[in-house]
Amino acid sequence: MILLLKKWLTDNYFKLLLAVFVIPRLTFSQEFLPYDTEQLNSGVSVANTTLQRISETPAMVSRYEANHLAAFGLTNLKEMLSFIPHIILQDGIGSEVTSIMLRGVTEQYGQRVLFLVNGVPYWAPAHSNIPLLGIPIEAISHIEVIRGPHTVYYGSNASGGVINLVTKDNAINTLTVKVGANGLINGSGYWQHKFNHNKSLSIAAEAQGDNGYSAKLIGVTSIIDTQNKIAEEKISKSEKMQSILVKYNHYKFHAMAQTYQSKTNNHDVISSLAVAAEVKKTGYLLHSNYSWPMGTNKITIYSDYNNFYFQANYNNLLTLRDFLAFRFDNSGRDNYRWRSGANIQLNLSPSFSAFAGIEYEKRATAGFFIYDSMTQLNVQQIIKADEDEEKSIFAQLAYRFQNWHFTLGGRFTKNDHNDDKSTPQAAIIYKLSGNHSIKLLYSRGFSSPNFSQTSLVNTESAEVPAALASDLSEDIEGIDLAYTYQNRNNLFVASAYLVDDKDFIQLYSEQNIARYRNFTAGDRYGLELEFQRDMPNYLFFANLTYSHTHKGHHDITNAQAQWFIPRITANLGSQYKINSHHAIGASVRAQAKRNHAKQLYQLNINYQFIQQAYELHFTIRNALDEQILTPDVVNYVDEQLITSADGLNVLLEAKLSY
Repeated sequence: MILLLKKWLTDNYFKLLLAVFVIPRLTFSQEFLPYDTEQLNSGVSVANTTLQRISETPAMVSRYEANHLAAFGLTNLKEMLSFIPHIILQDGIGSEVTSIMLRGVTEQYGQRVLFLVNGVPYWAPAHSNIPLLGIPIEAISHIEVIRGPHTVYYGSNASGGVINLVTKDNAINTLTVKVGANGLINGSGYWQHKFNHNKSLSIAAEAQGDNGYSAKLIGVTSIIDTQNKIAEEKISKSEKMQSILVKYNHYKFHAMAQTYQSKTNNHDVISSLAVAAEVKKTGYLLHSNYSWPMGTNKITIYSDYNNFYFQANYNNLLTLRDFLAFRFDNSGRDNYRWRSGANIQLNLSPSFSAFAGIEYEKRATAGFFIYDSMTQLNVQQIIKADEDEEKSIFAQLAYRFQNWHFTLGGRFTKNDHNDDKSTPQAAIIYKLSGNHSIKLLYSRGFSSPNFSQTSLVNTESAEVPAALASDLSEDIEGIDLAYTYQNRNNLFVASAYLVDDKDFIQLYSEQNIARYRNFTAGDRYGLELEFQRDMPNYLFFANLTYSHTHKGHHDITNAQAQWFIPRITANLGSQYKINSHHAIGASVRAQAKRNHAKQLYQLNINYQFIQQAYELHFTIRNALDEQILTPDVVNYVDEQLITSADGLNVLLEAKLSY
């Protein structure tokens, strides 16, 4: 039955997805509990200082509610993000970093997507890692994503796009327990207390234990015999974590604190490959801001501190010797980012507004070493201790005239490790009617190099710097043309984009010496369709993307990267309420062929039961039992394939709301 269903889906999926835009309206009994249909119209804040409707936002933005995605059988943050248009997540061979590909842009140790929690950047200064296991799932209200460069508000590292996790406010308290395959046990909860109308405290926490699933590495080079490929080798991949997030709001003052620790892989098989037996990640985030309202205007000052690092233990690294591992000096405490700034929002008239600010950020890393975990002695240095500073000034003007909305802005940035950068941004939005709009967007973004790119010490020759140039940086320019229809129950977006990848930082090998340099990657263009329908008794979401990389002026060394980008991605999710207690939902995530990895379909099915304060979910994940093999997007090695998710497995969830 599974094979027949998989074959039918392979033959008909994209036809089915295209047909959703002409599906007739269905009629249901009024006994079902309604959805909150205001959510489609509640707006986004990731591209502005205030909430804006998606149809009026000067950026290509998507918003997805966490409870909607959970209704489709998407049970964790990685699965939720993978449903959003043009986002692909996958682990590398060692799982030190999970790479995020957005519109075909990725680099394992230099994320080109800026990760935010309530608008606060959160990423590791050494490897640009982001805390995908660090935010309690019960704390997440919704996810906002900007596709394309966006630097006026966020500066460096938003060259490919922005992901913003928005946490809950005024929410019901919850306790949740999940039990699944491979010994998975997950507990999470959310609690909020309102002292009065202007003051509240919320706490969210999550913990997970997991024995892991059996994953494959195919076509990977052996560290013992570098001339031969390993046909296949199995490892265990698991995810264990503990996280807590605290948020305090008091009228003009807001504060947030977060900490987490995760352990992935957790296997003790001695491998002929350089594969981490355990990767331990630790992160801390502190943020506060204070605002002074002045009529319709507002001044805000803010500061945050982010400490984020990892440690990796190997059974076999570089030699046949056991117990070798990676670690940072001083237990990782010197790996931090400190950011402070101030901005002002001026509403000078009903038609004209201005936003401007200044920002300072200091980044630092400790020395990164291979060490012997038995003797605790360092064996070889990988990254030297380093620090840099980044200073920026930014502004944006917005003007409305009848049905026209114009924005023009820019950011000027000075970073110790690259040339000064000026990144402009402009948008023209024409409102056809109350629900229809057309957008023409231009933006330019850049990413300053991280310390793994600027401070890498060559293992072959310590005298030869890994960075080929002292001004490593990335420069991406994008143009979007989009039509948006948005009303109380429906959202439809059709867009076309063109991206000029003027500079990419890319790792390559020169006479067996690892080097970083700037590559001219070329042009990319594509199409995106997105549809959301939120009715009182059913949900129906779908998106479809097409991307193409132009071969005209690629550097030869980097041209192969285009084969690792899927030409088509598609996602379909729906939930139908059978009656006031029962609902059934499902999601399908699809990718076209990527180099040697075949086309991929992931089907999740979710049954939901609600009885007063109690809620029960039974989820079948990867119901088609697909072998989730993905190509190597770290080194762009032609034949390497990596298992990135488990086969068919089940998850049982019980939730109490109080």
